[in-house]
Amino acid sequence: MASTTELRKTYTDAAKNLTGRKPFYAVVGSGDLAVEKIKDVPTKLRDEVTVAKLKDVPSKLREELRGEEGRVKKVTNKISDLPRDPRKLTAKLTDLADEQIKAAEGRFDKLAVRGEKVVEKVRNRGKDETPTPVATPATAPRRTPRAAASTGDAKTGS
Repeated sequence: MASTTELRKTYTDAAKNLTGRKPFYAVVGSGDLAVEKIKDVPTKLRDEVTVAKLKDVPSKLREELRGEEGRVKKVTNKISDLPRDPRKLTAKLTDLADEQIKAAEGRFDKLAVRGEKVVEKVRNRGKDETPTPVATPATAPRRTPRAAASTGDAKTGS
């Protein structure tokens, strides 16, 4: 069983992981992953969703939930596997929490690496192209008092 001190150290180490540029890269990486996953959704929907398949959904859902290998059965088995003693239960849950923290750190690191690659790709995209000149706004020619007088814009005393 992990002690309170070990848990605090684990959580502190996880918090240290959230400094610097790594969280930014992880956000960019998760966005890139989301775009990658969503790209294929329209074609998959057209190919895989049919009226016949939609009619089978209720029976498949019932089987998924209540069948021999259904989710309800799996959850019931997992609950019955938990120890009855509160001390052992605490140890078991602490171990499960540690596993999940380590798994989350691993996913976070993978997303950060992916995001860093995307940022580098975006940075290097502009280096390959020749820079386009930026147009400066045209300025209107200034009117001098003489030019204004010759056009009749100047106030006359008559």
